[in-house]
Amino acid sequence: MGKVYVAIWTECQREISKGFLYQIKKNRNTRISFVLLLLICFFCLLMIIGLLFQLVFLQALSSIILIIVLLVSIRQTQKEHQSPIEQFKDIKKQSDEIVHRFLMKANLTLCDLEFVLKSIRYYRQDRKEAQHTFTSRAFGLLISGFFITGLNLLFQAFYAPNNLSIELPACLCLLSIAVTPFACTLWEFSDSFQNASLARTETMIKALECFQVSR
Repeated sequence: MGKVYVAIWTECQREISKGFLYQIKKNRNTRISFVLLLLICFFCLLMIIGLLFQLVFLQALSSIILIIVLLVSIRQTQKEHQSPIEQFKDIKKQSDEIVHRFLMKANLTLCDLEFVLKSIRYYRQDRKEAQHTFTSRAFGLLISGFFITGLNLLFQAFYAPNNLSIELPACLCLLSIAVTPFACTLWEFSDSFQNASLARTETMIKALECFQVSR
């Protein structure tokens, strides 16, 4: 039932906030992180192409743009960060506006809030376990797979320089290290399109808890 309750809560949010723009705003950080991930992968591939074909200009240009993208990502993260007080005000406003609409749409009463919270917390735990499973497998694939493979090829290139090129395994190692921190972002991005996403579940729990305290 937890998933159903979160989906109903999301519908109430969209009704009050007039549609999809609210969801875009709420998940902006996740989408920005995903776009930055794509840019990093793209310019890493350009660096690989530059190394393979000995295109010095392409290597230099890709490196410069990659540094700029990383600086923009750091600045954007700092800009979008909310203080605890701002988060509390935002959640309190949601709880005041949405709870009664949610109860009416779900055919529940105030006495059912404790059961709703319990169901949602169980659902949140399931989603967190799914997230942990995904990130663990992604880490295993990128580090235990691509990085170790690239490292082995790199050592072979040192011992047999005439047979193997050093550029490709080096780029494979760098790419696996660069992409690994974004594994969680990939999961969050795909999850953000669901009505019962983990982020919305967390927000709903905080809003209901805030509503209970203020009663």
